[in-house]
Amino acid sequence: MRHTVIDAMLKLGLWPFAPQTVYEEICAGGFHNIHRETYTTEGKEQVYGVATKWVAGVMRALVPRSMVALGQVENEEEAKRKLDVLVGEFEEHCRDALALASLGVTVGQRID
Repeated sequence: MRHTVIDAMLKLGLWPFAPQTVYEEICAGGFHNIHRETYTTEGKEQVYGVATKWVAGVMRALVPRSMVALGQVENEEEAKRKLDVLVGEFEEHCRDALALASLGVTVGQRID
């Protein structure tokens, strides 16, 4: 599913690697005191349930349009039916495993 979403985002003119791009733009844009942080669910048992719901929500938001854009299905209704099965399998898998998710944050100070 990850590859499907990335391929579709590129095909739709979206950029799936935003955290790295934001960091590079801030570095090139004259900012100082740049701080980059990546937050991950890895090793944080207290977020297992929330992480599973968050990743499932992201999948429901992005995967149907991605599947249509890549020609894997004819329409979003078909994609949603297939995705329901995939999300169910994902949620079942996450009963015994952590849904890994990472969020990147970059901040910097601009001195003009």
